[in-house]
Amino acid sequence: DEYGIEYEDKVEQFVIEEVVKEAEIKRSYKEIQKELGQTGIEYLKTIERKRREIELGPHPISQEEFLRLTKAYASSQKGYILDHISIDHVVSHILDACEQMTLISSHKFENERMFLFSGTNLDTIYLLTVVVKEKDRLIQVLFKGYSNKKEALDKFLNACADLVEYTTMVMS
Repeated sequence: DEYGIEYEDKVEQFVIEEVVKEAEIKRSYKEIQKELGQTGIEYLKTIERKRREIELGPHPISQEEFLRLTKAYASSQKGYILDHISIDHVVSHILDACEQMTLISSHKFENERMFLFSGTNLDTIYLLTVVVKEKDRLIQVLFKGYSNKKEALDKFLNACADLVEYTTMVMS
């Protein structure tokens, strides 16, 4: 596609079943702005802080190894709904937020995109599945993270999800 991503046609069924859950109620731009701060400088500081929370090195593994590890590692998930934004716009922010991680594979369905990422920080391995789905003119963004260290997982997952949400809302 226009981002240089090669999408695969087939994917293990359990991945999709694992990641999908009800997303949170969509939040307004004003609610996001309140979290980010009132000025452009405050926005940038918050976004940079979130980026630092997910500074990872690449962790290249096969898709088969990714799927095997998701069954063994602790997991956590987060999702939200965005309005008045295109699926391609959200995808570009996902790829930007996860650029330091290895993109294991990506899959494109009719109104849905799915990405599998992996990364490492010292001895902590992180796996991330992100699904973006358009339904009823709303964009559902679903994140499911896995790690060999449960105590670090929620912070990582929240940083990824928040960074994508913040940059998507601010730059739309």
